[in-house]
Amino acid sequence: MNLCIIGCGRIGLTTALCFAKQGVSVKCHDTDSNIIDRLKSGQNTFFEPEITPLLQDLTHTQKITFELDLIKCLTQYNILMVCVGTPNTLNRSADLSSFEKLIASINNHSSSPKTIIIRSTVPPGTQSRLTQKYPKHRFISSPEFLREGSAIHDCLNPDRIIVGSNDHEDLNLFKELYTGFKLQSEQFLFMDPTSAEMSKYASNIFLAARVSLMNEFSRICAKNSADIKQVQRSLAADHRIGDKFLNAGLGYGGSCFPKDLEAFVHYARELHEDTVITSAVHHTNQLQIQNFAEKIVQSLSSYNKAQPIAIWGLSFKPNTDDLREAPALKVADILLQKGHKLKLYDPKANGNLVKHYQHDSQVIVCATAEEAVKDCSGLVICTEWSEFLNADLQHIKSLMKYPIIFDGRNIYSPEKMKSLGFKYYAVGRHS
Repeated sequence: MNLCIIGCGRIGLTTALCFAKQGVSVKCHDTDSNIIDRLKSGQNTFFEPEITPLLQDLTHTQKITFELDLIKCLTQYNILMVCVGTPNTLNRSADLSSFEKLIASINNHSSSPKTIIIRSTVPPGTQSRLTQKYPKHRFISSPEFLREGSAIHDCLNPDRIIVGSNDHEDLNLFKELYTGFKLQSEQFLFMDPTSAEMSKYASNIFLAARVSLMNEFSRICAKNSADIKQVQRSLAADHRIGDKFLNAGLGYGGSCFPKDLEAFVHYARELHEDTVITSAVHHTNQLQIQNFAEKIVQSLSSYNKAQPIAIWGLSFKPNTDDLREAPALKVADILLQKGHKLKLYDPKANGNLVKHYQHDSQVIVCATAEEAVKDCSGLVICTEWSEFLNADLQHIKSLMKYPIIFDGRNIYSPEKMKSLGFKYYAVGRHS
């Protein structure tokens, strides 16, 4: 089969590479000429494990191609997969302006009907509205559920493929499109378009709620001397709950959870519904970040602010360079507002950090973890990169002005840190 994927960002490129790997003839379109030129030469535009060698192999063998001209794509391909971003507006609703402009352009420049698969996250009802507005085209809602840091694996090994359509023939189309993925029939979930769109929001909100609930428990544990890790063990052993998304810590970030929660609350408000739980999930996440930052400020209040604070891990999660809605940036902003100087290090996001803080003289982006902690009054860990878990802590201690660690991801054992002579602050643990 032939497939044109529109949008070469994290979702679009990952999806395109995985389909090409599984035997589909794929062409990718993006409006950014710099992105297209780099991808044509096998250069990725963001960090994601496994993606660069796969890109280089598939471009070399011409199993995937890239095109700047949308009209050329429309003359050659009848099945389109839309993967453009839908960020939130200032009022926290989903911004569909780029998405709507693209659909209108497809309609205006198509001489024949197109099958348009919507992979972008859009509010429920979008597909039905587009079907009425552009009746000559066939719209199918099929949201993605990829995790940054393991996107290639997730795309090649999906839990389910949602086919949001009112035509059962579209189910057969998807089974043919995914032939190379070797999926079971029951992994294809056929449903009406609005339910498909709703499923994406429901999934992200449900997972975010687990994170926020554990963080709420962690704040109670900090007050009553319980250990959140022991509570986590108990919950994980319950087959009704399972062990996923139970790590208490600094809170969630990224381009999905924060954005989708806020957009869903706005969407529900338009339906005159009060989303009490969803709103509380977001509030709890913000509270967790604020409380963690305040703990740092209070604990270091007697130390000289001329001594910088080190922060390890600024990407919103490990194995990505994505800083969008990263909790670490919010912690950093609070510390800067309190007059502290910062030394930052991230294994993959340093380039983005330099751009983010290019006009802030109070921030130094360091090339190594060791450089960041040298002569610092404290170390803050915001992202659980394996590099930090495996760090030589005795050496790290020798570099620091004061051996104080604020562990926002509970990657170390309080007992071990005490034995090494650190003053150690964890999340919901004895410290």
